[in-house]
Amino acid sequence: MEQSVTLLKTEEARLDQLYHSRCDEDQRMDFTQFLLFVLDRSIISNKFGLEVFYQAFKEAAQDGDYLDIKSFNYAIVWLSKIIFADEYNPVETMFTTVLMDKTITHQKDLVGGRVPSTDKDTLAVLSEEAVLFYIAYMDRLKILFASCHHNNSMESKRRVNWKELSDKNMGILAGSFLNFCKDYFLIPHMFNVEVLEGILFSILTPLHVEESEYFTDHKLVGQCEGDKKKISSSYEFISGEPEILLHEFLFIIGKIAYKTVIASEAETLEDKLKVFFFEKLKFPSIENPIEYAVQLLSGEIDPEEDLYSSDEDLESEQLDDPQQKLLEFIERRTQQDENFVLDYEEVLQELELSLPPLPEKPKVVQENPPPYIQPRILFGKHLPKPEEDDKDKKKKPQPRRQNNRKKDEKPKKIYPFEEYPPKPREPDNLYHFDNLRNEMNENIFPTHYNALQCNPGVGPCIIKEVLFPPEAPQEFATLIESALVYQNTANYDMALETFERCRDEWRKAESGDDWKKNEQEIKPLRPEIELFFELSLGSVYESAGRDELALSKYLSAKNIKLVYNHPDQAFPYCGIGSILFHMEEPVWALRAYLKAREIREERLGGDTVDTATVYNNLGCCMLTIERNQEACAFFELAEAILEVELGSQHERTLTAARNVKKAKRTVLNIKPEYPPLWSFAALNPNPKLTKKKKKKGKKKKK
Repeated sequence: MEQSVTLLKTEEARLDQLYHSRCDEDQRMDFTQFLLFVLDRSIISNKFGLEVFYQAFKEAAQDGDYLDIKSFNYAIVWLSKIIFADEYNPVETMFTTVLMDKTITHQKDLVGGRVPSTDKDTLAVLSEEAVLFYIAYMDRLKILFASCHHNNSMESKRRVNWKELSDKNMGILAGSFLNFCKDYFLIPHMFNVEVLEGILFSILTPLHVEESEYFTDHKLVGQCEGDKKKISSSYEFISGEPEILLHEFLFIIGKIAYKTVIASEAETLEDKLKVFFFEKLKFPSIENPIEYAVQLLSGEIDPEEDLYSSDEDLESEQLDDPQQKLLEFIERRTQQDENFVLDYEEVLQELELSLPPLPEKPKVVQENPPPYIQPRILFGKHLPKPEEDDKDKKKKPQPRRQNNRKKDEKPKKIYPFEEYPPKPREPDNLYHFDNLRNEMNENIFPTHYNALQCNPGVGPCIIKEVLFPPEAPQEFATLIESALVYQNTANYDMALETFERCRDEWRKAESGDDWKKNEQEIKPLRPEIELFFELSLGSVYESAGRDELALSKYLSAKNIKLVYNHPDQAFPYCGIGSILFHMEEPVWALRAYLKAREIREERLGGDTVDTATVYNNLGCCMLTIERNQEACAFFELAEAILEVELGSQHERTLTAARNVKKAKRTVLNIKPEYPPLWSFAALNPNPKLTKKKKKKGKKKKK
């Protein structure tokens, strides 16, 4: 049975008012204005997205480009049967939703839809041409949208799929979109975070005060700067952080492409979207996306396989997953370095000649060993014993002690000893039940925060060395910075390629034009610069899990000859120690760190950050070979130096502090509690005050 609804005159007038508010001068409504009306009325969602409303517009316009009042009402009725199909009267529900006005609560929160700004650039990405382009890539855009969710990007396995995001109308946070821009190298290569903040503000108009403060206080810029200083496996939520739905995600991507893509062949919006989707997002190329979208909506082309058929399909289609990129990098490097074989016997022989020996365990010498009492040593003649002739004589009574008190002075008050403490009450069952209830009700977060309940079997954490790049010309400094960004974003292949390219070009620049005639004429760089590149390549290999290649790079860096007293000679030994520690060779790692400690104490001093880092790593090696007391001493020394130099909240200081707690939990220093065996007398600190009596004067003699 066809459902119908009768509107009141006021409701009909309100509907006409809404229609005319979005019309042009000729009282017609194009697709962009219809889309703004849908966004204003908060009808669009993840489940019913742009493709549904585009079909409704074309169905009502009868393949035209505009809607009149009659076709507008028809589009509303057509949408009601799709969106509210489960309702008893979907038309009535639809008109109720459409006619509901926006309200502002007492907390100044706007209840209603989020409408983007109506500037020229934003209206361009809301046009019919742009929406058809989104529809052509809708399947892959949904996969990309789901992969940006913070639960999926921070965990190794998927926790939220597209079906759940669609059914619950869940979005992604602004910080998650920021991470997406970093993962795809959009920031800082195409634009900076300030540009992204402006784009988000134009699409995500604030709905309440906290969202407005999020943009006015530039919290997105703070999130970007905070992520550079820490590495976290969990997402930190920010107050007022806006949530991005699928259609808003598409508008933001479209505006990024429209404003940041600069190419000679990309002048129109469609060309810029093609360049952005193909080169940056790595989507497959479609010759004519707009025609493809029209054929897809009309049913002439079968859609691709169901997006949420299984989680395995989602994982296989997820693009630029860091774990997947790491596996691909290891596979490629394994094929390239297939003939690379590291002779460990030669490595150990080389290290044996340059590293100090393993120190012996400290021997504790007792001051008074058993049998504890030293025998008396007698020498010479013994003195004669005194004669006891006066045995029977009685002892003379001792003279009575004179009383030095004055005549009217009272004797001193004798304070008694403190009484013995009462016998402690033996705990009963009720006492144990109360204690158990209190322990269950108390918050255990502080104990987790202080690492008191963590697993003592977890190994200690070493601190990696920080390599500072040398002073370089601008072009080479840019390459070094790009390589470091690639390494921090787990794009190890590009990091290696950029480091090697920078070193080769720098060598050619230093050699002049002689290398063009003969490549053997290329001169090496200064030893400090060559050392930096070797250590950087070893660090990239170490981050990628290629320990053998990293060890070879550190060994070659060790053989670079520097000035005799150069402090950077310790860096190769620190790298060798880190690799050997992760290869479960703590003894050799300890010897390497001892060599680094010897160099730094001699040339930098014992109270520097670099030396304290070596102390911490020495403690890790000592703890691994079960020399716990020495490890605890190294950890405490490192923590004290780092706290003075860097502060108590620095990452290195916190790492050393956690290592101290791990070392102390492995040493069982049990000190039982015992009751006091005696009591001491104590004077009353607040005695009663007594008034002094006046002295009687002596009578004068007559």
